[in-house]
Amino acid sequence: MSVIIAAECVGGIDALLGGCEGFGVASFTAGEVRQLGFGVVRDPDPAVPGHALVVGNKSHGKRNRLARLCRLLRTPRSITKEPEGS
Repeated sequence: MSVIIAAECVGGIDALLGGCEGFGVASFTAGEVRQLGFGVVRDPDPAVPGHALVVGNKSHGKRNRLARLCRLLRTPRSITKEPEGS
């Protein structure tokens, strides 16, 4: 799973999403994912400062626990979009 180290994200959420404005952004700490048994490793990318990877076996249960830990910083547009005909 690709992640960004918040302290190294230049330009904030808008810059991070760059052409993917409909996407959401969630936050969790490296410590939280490590407690679930995942590893966090840097994956340098000149186009994306602070890029890293969460590595390890992402079983269904672990993914659910991680999802419950996340703090939503920006809701994906598909979740907030009004249904057609409203």
